[in-house]
Amino acid sequence: MLDHRWVTSMDERSENIGEIYDMVAQIARERTTAESIALVDQADILVMPARWLKDLPQDPHLAATGLFQKINHPTGARG
Repeated sequence: MLDHRWVTSMDERSENIGEIYDMVAQIARERTTAESIALVDQADILVMPARWLKDLPQDPHLAATGLFQKINHPTGARG
C-alpha cells in the first residue's frame, strides 16, 4: 500500500479522500479498536482511541497527567 501514489502523494490523497475514508471505514469494521491501535502503533504513528465524554475521567493517560481533579466549589456544589 505504501507504494501507491494515493498514499505517497498529498495531491493524490486529496483527490481521492472520499475513497480513502471509505477504505479506512471498511478496515475499521474488520478489527477491534485494540487491533487497529496496535497496527498504527507499529507504524510509529501517535494513536489514541476515540472516547465518549463520560469515559474521559477513566482514561489512564489523562488520569496519569492529573487532568481531572475534584475540587470543592465555594457555593457548596460538588464536583
